[in-house]
Amino acid sequence: MNSNVSSAAGKHAEDHVAQLFQVHGWAVQREPAAGPYQADLLVKKGREAYLVEIKALVEGRPDRVIPLLSKAILQVQAYAREIGKARPMAVVYVGNASSSLFKQVEAFSKKFAPDVAVGVVSDNGARRFWGKGLEVLSVE
Repeated sequence: MNSNVSSAAGKHAEDHVAQLFQVHGWAVQREPAAGPYQADLLVKKGREAYLVEIKALVEGRPDRVIPLLSKAILQVQAYAREIGKARPMAVVYVGNASSSLFKQVEAFSKKFAPDVAVGVVSDNGARRFWGKGLEVLSVE
C-alpha cells in the first residue's frame, strides 16, 4: 500500500477493509502475488473474486481522493491482468466521508473506470461500494 499517510495509518486501513470483508462472509488473502506485483488483498465469496488495492488519506476531500483513487485504479487493473481470475477493486480509506464525496467518486468511477469496482471506507463508519456483489457492504 502506497499512501499519503504514515505506514501505520495504511496498515490500519488495510486491516479495517480486510475485517469488513471477513465480517460479511468473504475469504480474505493478504498481499497476494499478481505476477510481478503484489496487491493488498484478494477477496472471494462464491463466484466473486476481487484483487484489492487500498489507498489511505486523512482528509476526505474530493480533490485529494480522486487522484489517489485514480492511482489505485491503474495499479489494480495491472494486477488483475496478471491474475486473470479476479476483478480489480480500488478502495480509498479516509477519515471522514460525506455524501458529496460518495457522489463524486461514483460519477468519476462510472465515467472513467466502469469495469473496476470501487469503494470508499471511512473512520466515521460511512462506506460505499460499487461493483457486483458489493452493494451490501455500503452504509451511510
